Amino acid sequence: MFTVEELATIPLFSTLGDKELEYLAGAVEDIHLIPGEYVGHEGEGRSLAIVVEGKTELTKLVNGVEQVIGVRLPGEVGGEIPMTLGTPLPASMRAVETSSVLKVTVEVFHTLARRDERGTVERRPRAVRPRNKRPGDFRSRRYSLGISEARGSIRR
Repeated sequence: MFTVEELATIPLFSTLGDKELEYLAGAVEDIHLIPGEYVGHEGEGRSLAIVVEGKTELTKLVNGVEQVIGVRLPGEVGGEIPMTLGTPLPASMRAVETSSVLKVTVEVFHTLARRDERGTVERRPRAVRPRNKRPGDFRSRRYSLGISEARGSIRR
């Protein structure tokens, strides 16, 4: 189980207040893995996985062969896109070495988001499209969640 103090050191949660951190401490999963064990599998329901210690890799089945498509180190997140878009996990996450991973279920994520809507969680400013860019051109803007940067045009 993670303590409030430990959760506050994770960049994704560093701006949360004590009440939200206390909620998370009782709601998140503390998963300990040995090399080769999985946090989640491609196609499963969505969740966020934050590497706290160790090293994990993202894998995807390509023509029936598991391929490594990314690596996650302490403080890095997996599953943020499916959590935001409501899609299944597009890749699996497995430990490369002994690792500790914090897992946030969709229910916990939405509970925290509802608290945010009521104004009990510190809000981040929303990203605004620069006036000199065409609608749908997000190449130079950051998402309001501060999670990733777009690499191309997105149609609405």
